[in-house]
Amino acid sequence: MTFAHPFIRNAVLAAGLLALHGWASAQQIPSDLVPAKGPKLGPYTGPRDIKPLGDVDLPFFSDIKVKFELGQSQSDSNDPSLPSASIDGTDATVMVSSRLGSKGFGAVSVGYVKNESDSQIVAFPLQLTGNARQDQYMLTLGYTPLDWLAVGGFYGKNSLSGSYQFVLGGPPTDTTGDTDIAGAFVTAFLPYQDWLFSAGYSHVRSNQQQNYGNGNTPPSQQAVVDVDTLSVGANYNVGNGWLFKSNLASNFTDGRQPLPTEPALDKQWFTLGLGVDYKINSKWTAGVNASTWLANSKTDYSRVGVSLVYSF
Repeated sequence: MTFAHPFIRNAVLAAGLLALHGWASAQQIPSDLVPAKGPKLGPYTGPRDIKPLGDVDLPFFSDIKVKFELGQSQSDSNDPSLPSASIDGTDATVMVSSRLGSKGFGAVSVGYVKNESDSQIVAFPLQLTGNARQDQYMLTLGYTPLDWLAVGGFYGKNSLSGSYQFVLGGPPTDTTGDTDIAGAFVTAFLPYQDWLFSAGYSHVRSNQQQNYGNGNTPPSQQAVVDVDTLSVGANYNVGNGWLFKSNLASNFTDGRQPLPTEPALDKQWFTLGLGVDYKINSKWTAGVNASTWLANSKTDYSRVGVSLVYSF
């Protein structure tokens, strides 16, 4: 029988769970995705200017953008009752977004995540290492029924493969998994002089299926995790092509365990995000962003990303 260490299984799943929590905040729909008509912002020149459309006859696909992003993340357990663990993650994402008619918007993204983990078993002093590779796909569709309001939904799928083994030797144990992620969001916007304020709510449900190597007990496990997020954001146009962005989100779960053998998720924590964009010219915009979890009693998590956007 293969020994499946619970926290290593959690580490392998962490890519999916961390991505889920990230999407819970990201799906508040930032101003560079929503093609809201909105009142005229005057000097505000964010990634996607909010301009009155009036009776302009737009093609169905317009304001098309392609965003490339690379990220580096770090996750560390901070619960002394659990085995110590550290997860280093690297991710890459390509997203294509577009206005759909005069009131709709949509985006398709494809991503890849690679995680390397290192943990210590509490029951006996043996070190384990693990790795996980994850392909991610996400479709977002939204609608702006009012000039200042956006609503919509999203669906994503993660395909995961990985392994773990004792540092002292022995063959690695393989694991694979699939996660379906679906949710809905509503976001309100308020432009004021050089500022764009936002407030939103989203709900995300993650359905997980994890399969382990031959002879493992148990051979597979399933779980469902729900995350609700409330967030507020503020973007400020500094001028000369510079835009500062900030977001604070409060995340809630129902305390459900991600898997029967895993420690329960924290029931409430915050996500703080900061970023800056620079508009190089009419076609290209570069950006840097960072996010971190606050007041999470289970896990410390932070991520830094760089992005490049091309506007057609």
